[in-house]
Amino acid sequence: ELGAPRYEVAEALEKAALEELHSRRPDRVLATNVEFWAAIMLDFAEVPAHMFTSMFTCARTAGWSAHILEQKRTG
Repeated sequence: ELGAPRYEVAEALEKAALEELHSRRPDRVLATNVEFWAAIMLDFAEVPAHMFTSMFTCARTAGWSAHILEQKRTG
C-alpha cells in the first residue's frame, strides 16, 4: 500500500472514468496517462501544488528539445 492520502480516491476516480468511457466507446482502448498518477505522487512527496506544472515542464524539456532539433534537421 502506497499510503498516499489521495490514492484511494484517485484509484476510484480512474476506475469510474474508464468504465464510463468504455461504455460510451467500447471500440476505443483507453488508459489513464502518466500525468494523472504523477499528481498523486507529487502530492505524496509534498511538492507544493503550485509547482506541479513546473515539474511537468522540467520532465519534458529534453524530449521537446529533441523534437525541435529533429524538426530542424529533417524539415
